[in-house]
Amino acid sequence: MRQPFGLARGSRMRFALVGDPIELRHWKPEQPLPESGFGLLKSSRPAVPADFDPASLLRP
Repeated sequence: MRQPFGLARGSRMRFALVGDPIELRHWKPEQPLPESGFGLLKSSRPAVPADFDPASLLRP
């Protein structure tokens, strides 16, 4: 059933109630997802300075 609609295995779907029937629709994000995944996670912590050296934490 996926082939006629161009859906691949693992495609995301969403359900929409339209009157009495339920429609199954292909889900597409409003914004394209980045390929690298960089920046997907949000944190409430302040950003670490770019010149921060983690090795400085090991020094006595």
